Amino acid sequence: MAEGAVVDVVGLLGGRPVGAAAEDAVRRATLVAGGSDQLAGVADLVAPGARTVVVGAGLGALDEVAASRGPTCVLASGDPGCFGILRPLAARIGADRIEVHPAPSSVSLAFARLGLPWDHAAVSSCHRGDAARAAAEVAGRPRAAVLCGPDAPPEAVGAALLALGASHRLVAVATRLGEPGENVQRCPDVASLAAGRFDPRSVVVLAHPAPGPDRPAARLSSRPVAAFAHRASMITKPEVRSVVLGKLDLPSHGVLWDVGAGSGSVGIEAALAAPGLRVVAVERRADDAARVLANAAALGAVVEVIEGAAPDILTSLPAPDRVFVGGGGLDVLDACRTALRPGGRLVATFAAVDRAAEAHRRLGSLVQVAVDRAETLPDGGVRFVADNPVFVAWGDRAAEAGPPTGRIAVGVGCSSTATADEVTAVVAGALAATGSATEAAGAGADALDDLVVATIDRRGDHPAVLAVAEGRPLVVFPPSLLGVVDVPEPSEAVEAFVGTASVAEAAALLAAGPGARLAVGKQRGPTATAAVAVGGRGPQGGRVQIVGLGPGHPRHCTPAAAAAVRAADAVLGYGPYVDAAAALLGPEQLVVRSPMGAEAERASAALALARAGWRVAVVSSGDPGVFAMASVTLELAAEPGPERPLGAGGTGPERPLGAGGTGPERPLGAGGTGPERPLGAGGTGPERPHAPGFPVEVVPGVTASSAAAAAAGAPLAGPHAVLTLSDLLLPWASIEAQLRAAAAAGLALALYNPRSAGRPDHLARARAVLLEELDPATPVAVVTAASEAEERVDLTTLGGLDPTVAGMRSLVLVGTADTVVAGGRLVTRRHHPRPERAR
Repeated sequence: MAEGAVVDVVGLLGGRPVGAAAEDAVRRATLVAGGSDQLAGVADLVAPGARTVVVGAGLGALDEVAASRGPTCVLASGDPGCFGILRPLAARIGADRIEVHPAPSSVSLAFARLGLPWDHAAVSSCHRGDAARAAAEVAGRPRAAVLCGPDAPPEAVGAALLALGASHRLVAVATRLGEPGENVQRCPDVASLAAGRFDPRSVVVLAHPAPGPDRPAARLSSRPVAAFAHRASMITKPEVRSVVLGKLDLPSHGVLWDVGAGSGSVGIEAALAAPGLRVVAVERRADDAARVLANAAALGAVVEVIEGAAPDILTSLPAPDRVFVGGGGLDVLDACRTALRPGGRLVATFAAVDRAAEAHRRLGSLVQVAVDRAETLPDGGVRFVADNPVFVAWGDRAAEAGPPTGRIAVGVGCSSTATADEVTAVVAGALAATGSATEAAGAGADALDDLVVATIDRRGDHPAVLAVAEGRPLVVFPPSLLGVVDVPEPSEAVEAFVGTASVAEAAALLAAGPGARLAVGKQRGPTATAAVAVGGRGPQGGRVQIVGLGPGHPRHCTPAAAAAVRAADAVLGYGPYVDAAAALLGPEQLVVRSPMGAEAERASAALALARAGWRVAVVSSGDPGVFAMASVTLELAAEPGPERPLGAGGTGPERPLGAGGTGPERPLGAGGTGPERPLGAGGTGPERPHAPGFPVEVVPGVTASSAAAAAAGAPLAGPHAVLTLSDLLLPWASIEAQLRAAAAAGLALALYNPRSAGRPDHLARARAVLLEELDPATPVAVVTAASEAEERVDLTTLGGLDPTVAGMRSLVLVGTADTVVAGGRLVTRRHHPRPERAR
């Protein structure tokens, strides 16, 4: 049992718990969390004195649930395990702390209202939008249901189904099931669903697909050239396409890259044949990329089109299970082969025999496809005309059990009293076993030449660890990062002492890179442990991208931000921000949620992973450079001290982390009692910024102030200041001075972090300061949940401002003498000449 009390998750039907056990769970709870309507529905069951907290779109309230030590209840609609709150809650507190009291799900109710069985039905959800993807998953199924939402109402699902050629004879929309306004409406067909207007709180039910040879989800075809628009015959011919699709052996789900897509014929055929497959077409020419989109739309295929040149653009794409390379050189082929997931397959076509031969050497299989086409002669006779031959090469990437191809890392754990001899002995034993294991797997005896040593940050400067790592790279990880790694031998005693259930095994797996597996499990000595891991892919450079997700709604997440999260091996962030990116995450990614206030540790963890070859995305809401993760990450990345990144070249041995100088330096991610050295500080003058040896990039996002200003009107149209009322990192006296200076200078204000449970009076205190400088009639807007479904704008004046209107999801905008309320919107005039009205 994980630490903390059991959390009862109670499903509601018509706003009420189902059964005595569920009602008792609500009655005995000292903390009840749920939506505002859900809390109102069970208000009579909540015990006097019990605390309630509203669970909003960001799911931030679940952090309070995770921290609760008393009886706690979380409310949910229907069955919490059916596209509900159970998954994000379990990610925070562990499944062993959860007891579920389900109610009937909206899906089961929908089928029940229609009198239909729903065993083997396909169920998809588009609560976060992406109706096209949800429709693709169910279009060809005999029975299916799609849960809709504000950004993907039933009619959007209908339009996507119509584009895919779905032709179910039973189409129904079940709305607000179990509630007073319940309604079940049957539609004549999918076209009627697409043309209607429905409540977003609905379930679309499909059954009995009409038979027909042209349903695109039911056929693996080779459509004629005339079915695709193309440029100068830049298209894979139907006969070759048949061979390619057969060799691809399309899975029902996963990711397919169509690189050098041209007309997109291969990717489009694959998307139609396997609707659950995510197809990404890559094309460097803008006109060809537009042509792929047009062809996909005309044929009803769901294809993502990425405009860019391979191989550079490939690093921003999700890891593929299948790859078709229709254009590009051997460097593109090599990049695609490296990116392929274990067990995946790559197929490529070539017109030149020399390139085909090189591809054969790389992939292992090659055929020539020669086609002779019948042609009618003037006298009615028939002759055959030969097309140019095309060479099709293909090969598989070995599954996880194959020989190690990546870095080898030894993880070390030890007590504070361990000696160098004791640690060396247990490491030597693990490495001896590793040598046998890697040679048996085909890696060869020299596989240990590039060995990496890894440990927990608190042991990064331990003399015994430094002795073992002498001459080799050493990388350290904070316990919060080690604690999320699944290991075969976790230890409760170790967790109680250092904050993670594994040091040696977890550190080895992280240091070996993405996809690593243990070659030798935990080896124990009197005062030390060691384990060895082998990377799942060849050594490559790591990177850190600090990603701004925007103010909240997915439509304000930029394509660059979405691509960065999808392409990451690891995604780190404050829990609610990671949840906001859930639609972009894949099962193969390492996802690390951390609490508010752990920004420095989060940045250190990201840099440590990048040092070990991971591509890391650190997510923030809004823009990462505005009161977010960019500053602390860039500052820590610029600190001198850590060794070169793993795998970096050099003519001499790498300096172990923390070694050198007159004393050990603070390892990356380690704690300390003194302040961190500012960027460039130290010595007698500014130091040259330190390059960490891997890219650290900032991917900008739409700021909260921009979103709030857009919701309120244009209050920041002139000069303005962006300030925070949080004194966690800044003394309140400094905040007051900033408020006075900005107000006295005539700047409009955007005030972040105006009020919270821990800072209930800060907005009131700020208002008092501003009233000393500004007219009480100065317009003010309090914008809550900007850009999200529950967005609220409260217009008032500085004198009339009620501070209790604001919360942690609010942003306060204070106007100037030039700010007016025009048409219910806050507008700061820029004194442009106004056109005179015609007389």
